[in-house]
Amino acid sequence: MTILEMLLEKLPDNYVDAVINNMDKPSDLQQQAICFEIDFLSLFDWTESLEGYEFWEEVLEAVMQGDKLPHLPIHIEYRPSTYIVADDSLYVMNSAGTGINVQFDIVQNKLSSSTQAAYERYSSWVN
Repeated sequence: MTILEMLLEKLPDNYVDAVINNMDKPSDLQQQAICFEIDFLSLFDWTESLEGYEFWEEVLEAVMQGDKLPHLPIHIEYRPSTYIVADDSLYVMNSAGTGINVQFDIVQNKLSSSTQAAYERYSSWVN
């Protein structure tokens, strides 16, 4: 049995896709499988993965103990300087294309009592 066949036997397809997306050499999946734990631990650097070390640790524990798998994280790629207004905060996602996300606290009900010019500047910025 290859490592890929073993992964497909133990994990849903979308988890196997996530493993493959984190690997430097997906061709390694064609090697002979030793055992799930050993092979899974050595496929890629969990810390450097998109999902993070804790997620893959939970996956391994769930498979080894026969428990329910953790939910795969959802990855969202924002266009440069995407603005989101929610819960009295303004979020600037992927600020100027740098990948940095910024949060500004804004009390929206106080904006209505501010000057008309300030309110218009704010409204034009978030629209």
